[in-house]
Amino acid sequence: MNKAEIPVAQRTVLSMLLDDHREVRKLFKDFAQEKHEVNRESIAREACEKLTVHTQLEEEIFYPAVRESNDNAF
Repeated sequence: MNKAEIPVAQRTVLSMLLDDHREVRKLFKDFAQEKHEVNRESIAREACEKLTVHTQLEEEIFYPAVRESNDNAF
């Protein structure tokens, strides 16, 4: 699908979800490079918290809205 065809509200949400993905990838990279166990634990905890919230938003809000809009399109 052409990005220009995505409704503005959906583009905003998709942009936020992609930002989350980038943030977590950065945390994974930081974790891999970190030498101190305490810092690694902090990074891992932050990544888990972000992934938990992200997944809840996808599963409870985003995916149902996409399914509903697809059902209404046909």
